[in-house]
Parts: sequence; C-alpha cells; structure tokens
Amino acid sequence: MGLAGARKVLSILAEETERIDKTTLSAVESMRALMALTALQGERAETQEAVWNMAITSGRPIEQVAPAFYTLKGGTAGMDAGRREGLAKQALLMGKTDPSASLDSLMKLFSTIGSQQPDMSPRQIGNLISKTIEQAKSTPEEMAAYLPGILTTAKAAKADIGTATAMFSFGTRMGGGVAESGTAVRAAMMGLLSPTPDVAKQLGEYGYRKSDSLLDKINWLAARGGELPPEVLAALGGRRGLESVAAISSQPGVFRREVGLLRGAINAPGSLTEGRLQSMFGDVPAQRMLDQINQADVLLQKETTKPETLKGQA
Repeated sequence: MGLAGARKVLSILAEETERIDKTTLSAVESMRALMALTALQGERAETQEAVWNMAITSGRPIEQVAPAFYTLKGGTAGMDAGRREGLAKQALLMGKTDPSASLDSLMKLFSTIGSQQPDMSPRQIGNLISKTIEQAKSTPEEMAAYLPGILTTAKAAKADIGTATAMFSFGTRMGGGVAESGTAVRAAMMGLLSPTPDVAKQLGEYGYRKSDSLLDKINWLAARGGELPPEVLAALGGRRGLESVAAISSQPGVFRREVGLLRGAINAPGSLTEGRLQSMFGDVPAQRMLDQINQADVLLQKETTKPETLKGQA
C-alpha cells in the first residue's frame, strides 16, 4: 500500500494505543478513592460496576462520577445501599439538566436531604428539588449551595419541608435571586421559627408570638419590621431578610399556592426531572443526540479500560 499509507496506519494505531493508555490510567485513578472506601465492606466489584453504570447512564466521565459517588457514600454512612444508589441516580439525572453543574455539589445536596428526610424516597426528593429549582429560577449549583442549609434550619425549627422550600423559592424569586437572598431567607426563617430567648423576648415587645403559624409570623414581621432595633433586625436576616419576608406577606395567596405546589411535587407520579428532560429533548432533537453521544463516549471509555493495559505499562 506504499510507505506513506503504512506510516498513516501506524500513526493511527499509535494514537489509539495512547488513548487507551490515558483512558485506563485516568479511570483507574478516579476509582482509587472509591475503592479505598469500599474495600473493607466486601463490595468492590459490585460498587465499581454500579458506578460505571451510573456514568454510562448520565453520560458523565467516570473521573467525575466516581469521586462524586465517594462524596455521597461518605455523607450517607449507614444508609441502605439501594437508597444510596437511588439518591446518586437522582443527582446524576439532575446533572443532565445542567451539564455544567458540579456532580460533587449535587451529590452533597441529595445526600443531605436524603439523610434529613428518611421518609422520602429518592424520587420524591428529586421531584421536590426539580420543582424548587423551577420556582426559585435557580440552578442546581445554587440549590446545592443554599437549600441544604435552609432545610437544616427548617428541620431544627420543626417546619414542614413544603413550607420551607416554598419560603426559599418564593423569597429568592421575589428578592433578587438565590445568591442575594438565600442566606437572608435562611436567617429570617430561623429568626421567625426558632429565635434565641433574648431575641424572642425583644420580639415579644413588638407583638411577636411564638405560637403563631409561620404565615402569621411572616405577616407580623412585614408589618412591624420597620420598628425593630438594628440588632434584632440583624438576627432576622437584616434588611434583605425583611425584604424577602415582606414579598411573601404582600402576596399571601400566591405564597400559599407555592406551598401547595411544592407539597404536591413530593407525591407527583413519575419523575419530574425526567419530564423536564423529555421536554427538552423533544423540543431540541440535538440535545437528545448529544446525550446519546456522551453515553457512547463513556461506554467506549469502559471498554478500553483494561488491566492488560496497566500490566503492559508496568
């Protein structure tokens, strides 16, 4: 076939061999932390196969999926393996809606809520997060940064998860976005639901009653917040917290519907995240093709990750 043709073939073979070498090394390195965690539990092979399957389904490289699953596994110590994998799959599914989102952040989000809400299934948790993202006009990354703290606060104050997420989504949507209002909403919620004894005493002088419902407390703060001294107002999220609460108070009917919407999302049939993805793929066929290409890339990565390659390099 000629010297030029032979050189071309050899060049292609060399490139492919180099690709397999790099893929094998990269994949094995990414698994080392995961294997270190699971080696003592007698589930190395099963866990490795499960993580590869998650990577293929999500279309994310194993280098991203393995460390993220390690994060989730560490945050769900003692949890049933099936529930843990269900949470991981929901996090990966959520990651498909925003390919730029960090899998590590999403795994932390789902592991936190999964631990906080043992009575909710992974699909219910995924539905709640999916609907909250839509209502708050936020991104998975922002949710991972702020929502766990909101829910921790709500749980400590014995507020139901539907009301807590509605307060977050409504307050951030009306208050200028998650980055500006997320922390303030959490501070306002904690201040209203579970103030310190000193703050509660001071609030009582302005008509605050701990026995009131959350919405009554919100209405009270919106009406009397301007009268509070600066140090007390600071304990309720400051001016930004007051603005987010005032937005809820000004539209109580809309806020109640928001609560109902998020409570309904928990028990919605099927997966709301999958529904969003199907809508996206249906509207833009290229997105479906890109998803399939990513899955094929991970499949090829798995096929070319071979012990023989490592042995040859050694």
